[in-house]
Amino acid sequence: MSRLTKKIDEGFYVSNAPCTDDLKYKLGKLEDLEDELGCPLDVVFKALKNGIYEEFGDLLYDGENLKLHHIKKQGWGLYPIICDYDEAEAFFLKDYKKTWWLKEDLSE
Repeated sequence: MSRLTKKIDEGFYVSNAPCTDDLKYKLGKLEDLEDELGCPLDVVFKALKNGIYEEFGDLLYDGENLKLHHIKKQGWGLYPIICDYDEAEAFFLKDYKKTWWLKEDLSE
């Protein structure tokens, strides 16, 4: 993912974009979070709200049946609520557009 800010020190970000230091800080923190998750934040929220589709265009889980969880060695993933964080049941955020999508026609 491309960044608009660069972290140069704890709590201090720089950017070529004309904006205030507060805005650079907030944007930098959001970009840090996206880097940690391995997926854009808007995609994560849409998946949790509306659900996800698999490669054949089938709705796997609607948003009410998904939860976000982190497994130390595997990373962040979306899991069915009934699952005990089993790796086999996970849809990892880093695999967006590889194993799961937001739209039924896989057009995004």
